[in-house]
Amino acid sequence: MLSSTVVELPLRSLPVETNDVAQQCLALWHGMGLFDRPKVGWLPGLPLPYQKFLELIFDTSHHHVDAIVFADPSRTSVLHDLRAAPGSMLVPIIDLTGRATDFADVRFDIADRDSWAQTARRILDFRERRRQLGPAFATPAAPEMELLAHSFVSGRTLAAQYSASIPETVCYPGYPPARVTIPLAEGLVRRGLLKKTFFDRLHECGACGSRRLLVREECPACRSANLHEVALLHHYSCAALEAEDNFRQGSALVCPKCRKQLRNYGKDYDKPGVTQVCRQCTAASSEPEIGFVCLDCNARADGQSIRCTDLFSYDLTDNAIALLTSHVKPLGLRDLPTSLTAAVDRLRHNSSHLPLAILEVRYEAQDVLCETRGALVFEKLRTLFIENLANNLGDHEVSLHIGNDCEYLLVNGYEASTFGRTQRLLQQCEDVLSDRLRPIVRVLARSRRGKS
Repeated sequence: MLSSTVVELPLRSLPVETNDVAQQCLALWHGMGLFDRPKVGWLPGLPLPYQKFLELIFDTSHHHVDAIVFADPSRTSVLHDLRAAPGSMLVPIIDLTGRATDFADVRFDIADRDSWAQTARRILDFRERRRQLGPAFATPAAPEMELLAHSFVSGRTLAAQYSASIPETVCYPGYPPARVTIPLAEGLVRRGLLKKTFFDRLHECGACGSRRLLVREECPACRSANLHEVALLHHYSCAALEAEDNFRQGSALVCPKCRKQLRNYGKDYDKPGVTQVCRQCTAASSEPEIGFVCLDCNARADGQSIRCTDLFSYDLTDNAIALLTSHVKPLGLRDLPTSLTAAVDRLRHNSSHLPLAILEVRYEAQDVLCETRGALVFEKLRTLFIENLANNLGDHEVSLHIGNDCEYLLVNGYEASTFGRTQRLLQQCEDVLSDRLRPIVRVLARSRRGKS
């Protein structure tokens, strides 16, 4: 599952009797209810020179592990990718380096008895929460199921945090990288399984998507940042108002408009303010423009064209917790939304007996957009499309239900013309988007008299 490469790890000095230390650690764990040596995988490998000691307290002989131990002392290792290791979502990550901080679940130090207890407590907490998971989540396969299950067993919210070391400039410690986590989280928000709270609004490069941007004042004429501040002079007699440089002739001040020499401040002229003058094109402006330069691809943008994005933190909803802990086989995340099945059940028992139909809406351009623009761009477009669709339905006989990778329309009173009207409505909702989603609709299920 994980690399077996042996690495050197700079740890604090061990006591001389390593066997005694190991026995003390195991005895403490036994007293806390951790009766067997924890089964662990090593990321990237078992560290030297403490290999023999660590093998006394950690069991490395199993594929199904209780924890993953982060033991990479390299400063270049990418902490955001710790949860990318296979099998790492439902077990704690133990930090042996002192570097992983928030990205790991607990710090273990051979010479620190408190860290022994904290490590055991974290392993036991994860075990107990895994026991509470329903059968569909005990070994989740789909990424969104793993994300939900991990949030539950770890007890962590998906808390956004600034990170200047990556182009996204945001990370979710304890979770996969933001480029993976955000699209999954947004999909779960639409399903009512996560709730989100605002974190920040950031600008991003239109060329490469990076949010590592240099913000600067620029000349409105040539966009150069080579500006310098110059005092404005106001000549009373002719009302000339220009930069002081335009009046300056050697040590004298001569009005460029009427050619009179200015002698007395407060009598001939005053200085009502300052202006910014561009050294590159000599244009003057009292209000420079705001410009952005991408530090990753060097692309430039002005304040009017720069793209903004809102970022959020996420937390489990009560519905998510109920779903995660249900030991009745729940409806799969890739099946019909629970809101849709509940709505069908209600309509089947009403008195109108109108024909029902479930229309499925999928996006033909999804794969291409995710590959060329990124999954986050696709999710933003999809969110806008869904908003347009919900705003334009305007009919209490048609309800919209959000699926994992498609949407559903439940039509109470389906007739021959409904399909064509729906196609035209989808086209209308897509026309205002910057990229084409190419929505397609098909009749998923249909009944003649309101019974499916």
